[in-house]
Amino acid sequence: MKAFDLLGLFLSSIRNKGRNLPGTFDFKLLLKSIQDILKGDSAFPIGKVLVMLYDNFTTFPVEFRIEISGYIMTKVFFKLFLHWSHNVRTIFHHLFFIRIYHEASKPFDQLDPKEQDIYRYNPQFVNFLILSVPVLKIDTKN
Repeated sequence: MKAFDLLGLFLSSIRNKGRNLPGTFDFKLLLKSIQDILKGDSAFPIGKVLVMLYDNFTTFPVEFRIEISGYIMTKVFFKLFLHWSHNVRTIFHHLFFIRIYHEASKPFDQLDPKEQDIYRYNPQFVNFLILSVPVLKIDTKN
């Protein structure tokens, strides 16, 4: 788990300096590591990975964001959305609604062509987002 702490520090440093990730960064290894941890049941490593994704989601290139969003939406969505650990559930809800939903809710014509693939990757994802918005609105009259 120390590796994800160090990776988080590295990515935040890159983001704060306004730089791009190096071309030699191994996204396949990172994706495989994230997938292996998210398949597990231990709340601590899952929470670490989700926090790292939340903090650095916009730092990753569009292709990786599409890949990780697609994996989360198709393979582990319900497992994480309904996770037994309150902390994991809360972190995942923030990652999903603040990072992934925000990415996918931009007007289609304002998206970068690569970002438009988020919509094309999983139409059920977009339908879920569209249907869930009215449910998520908070009544501010009370």
